Amino acid sequence: MCCLRVYLNQFLFVKKPCYLFLILGLVSFSYQEAYAENIKKMPKNIIFMIGDGMGFSYLSAYRYYRHASQKNIFIHTEKTLFDKILVGSSGTHPHDETLVTDSAASATALSTGTKTYNGAIGVNIDRQVLPVFFEKAKEKNLLTGLVVTSPITHATPASFYAHHVSRKDQSHIANEFYKSSNQKVPLVDLAFGGGLSFFKREDRDLTKELESLGYGFVSDMSKLNSLKKIPALGIFGDYGLPSALDNNVYALADMTDHALNLLDKEDRGFVLLVEGSQIDWCGHANDIACAMSEMHAFELALSKALNFAKKDRETLVIVTADHETGGLSLGATGEYQWLAKDVLKIQAGSISIAAEILKTDLSHTAIYDVWERYTGLSLSSSDVSRLKQAAVDFRKSKADWDIGTGPLIVAINELINSKTYTAWGTSGHTAADVPVMAYGVGARHFVGFNDNTEIARILHRLVDKIQR
Repeated sequence: MCCLRVYLNQFLFVKKPCYLFLILGLVSFSYQEAYAENIKKMPKNIIFMIGDGMGFSYLSAYRYYRHASQKNIFIHTEKTLFDKILVGSSGTHPHDETLVTDSAASATALSTGTKTYNGAIGVNIDRQVLPVFFEKAKEKNLLTGLVVTSPITHATPASFYAHHVSRKDQSHIANEFYKSSNQKVPLVDLAFGGGLSFFKREDRDLTKELESLGYGFVSDMSKLNSLKKIPALGIFGDYGLPSALDNNVYALADMTDHALNLLDKEDRGFVLLVEGSQIDWCGHANDIACAMSEMHAFELALSKALNFAKKDRETLVIVTADHETGGLSLGATGEYQWLAKDVLKIQAGSISIAAEILKTDLSHTAIYDVWERYTGLSLSSSDVSRLKQAAVDFRKSKADWDIGTGPLIVAINELINSKTYTAWGTSGHTAADVPVMAYGVGARHFVGFNDNTEIARILHRLVDKIQR
């Protein structure tokens, strides 16, 4: 199970208006347009986008959520960018018969084309090293980059450049990042994301070691554009980046845009991995507003990728998920409704709301004021009493905020889910199939159903055929 680690001092508790869904002015994209490309043509660039935990129900929920910002009724909902390039689906199971994968096994399958055990990073069930996708790209002298909102040592990105028997040892994986870059041709030319605590440690400072190898390095997001050339490293935050719902909706899109600019400058061709990492974290917490804001952030990043591919005409954009998280259901308790407009009212994630409640004296008035300020949803006297008791229990138990299972956080999410008719089947992953979207040169190869290993094999074949 993926760890949902959140540092409270990263969050900005500022009331803000509902999102304006900033996809006006985007070029209209359609799969038919991509399918019309010369079928014999090979892509020069591949942008591989993974919405961690993004099952089909997330696509449906996001479509309704985005439409809820409009005043017209739900006779017809406009397609999202995900809808416009949807071409198929994928299975996600690991090597064993459990059928439910974690991010490491699934990302390794997407990177190498080989099934493995849960927790494995770039190794097979016998702990033997597998050729990961970035290694394949380097054989063709392609540039490689990754952009994530998790630590860059997290399971998904790590599976594209590292080899280790356990995803849990992120300090070792950071060493792998350095080891793979400590050569004439770095394996990872560009990396933007979180995880500074795994690079700056008591035993060594890998950021300085990487700078000595020629990497530009920044740890302040406002200085992202100061990175002017490859190789480039931007690590923003000790663990993950602040969540999209807590005033960081543009971060993934901004990092993606800058990464594309830097990689394209070299005119060598590239492979870029972009992960909407925290969709999964919100799913683990059963936090619907958090999940939808992360979907919006991922769509904004997708718009950057599609605009690049539309202009470039030599780029493949492939989008999928490593697995589904949470067993999300739109509709609950036998009621035939899902209140997307109420989800849209919510202005902070459950952990942020819990932190604000815990700052108060826990009086009914104080708790109600916080709730109203951040959710805009009704709250009965018994609801307030439930939140108060959960806050008291939280203080007594000193519950672990990192995995979002404290009683107050659980109570907040259960109330929001109840009031919006959102249901979740689990706090973990499921074995459900996930969507596959594709646009640009080579998109036709992903039509229909493909296992995650087949997606990897297709990508490996496309890279093999690139002529230099």
